[in-house]
Amino acid sequence: MSRLGAILFRLFVMVVGYGCAALAASLFLHVVAWPAISDDMGEPPWSLMGGIFFSVPLMGILIGGFAFFPALVVLAVAEYFRLRDWLSYAIAGGVAALGAYGILWQGMATFQDVDMAVSGDGQLPLAAEPAAFAWGVTAGIVGALVYWLVAGRSAGRWLE
Repeated sequence: MSRLGAILFRLFVMVVGYGCAALAASLFLHVVAWPAISDDMGEPPWSLMGGIFFSVPLMGILIGGFAFFPALVVLAVAEYFRLRDWLSYAIAGGVAALGAYGILWQGMATFQDVDMAVSGDGQLPLAAEPAAFAWGVTAGIVGALVYWLVAGRSAGRWLE
C-alpha cells in the first residue's frame, strides 16, 4: 500500500474509532448519570429503552463536538509518539474530557437562566456538580478505552 493510502486508511480508522468512542461515552453517561438525575425512575426499564435508542446517538454527537479539539490534540500526540498501551489512552481520555469540560463550562454562562441547566436543588448549574464532573471525566476515560480498542492499538504504524 502506498504511503498516501496508508495515511488515508489510518485517518478513516481514527474517525471510526472516534465515533465509537463518542457513542461509548454517551452510553456510559446514560447508564450511570441518567438514573441519578432522572425523575422517571419509577417507569419500567423497558418503557425507557425507546428513548435511549435516540438519545445515545444524539448525545454522542454532542460529546463528539465538545471533545473534538481536545481529542484531536491528544490523538495527534498518540500517533506521533506511537502510543499503543491502554493506560496512555485512559489518561489521555481523562485529559481530553477535562478540555471538553472546559469548553462546556465556557458556554455555561449562556445557560444560567435556563431551568434545565440547574441541579435538583436549583442552586448550582448541573455542570458545576462534583458528580457531574466525575461522570464527564470517567466518560472520557471510557471513550478513550473504546478508541484504543478500535484504533489505538495500531497507532503510528503508518510511520514505520
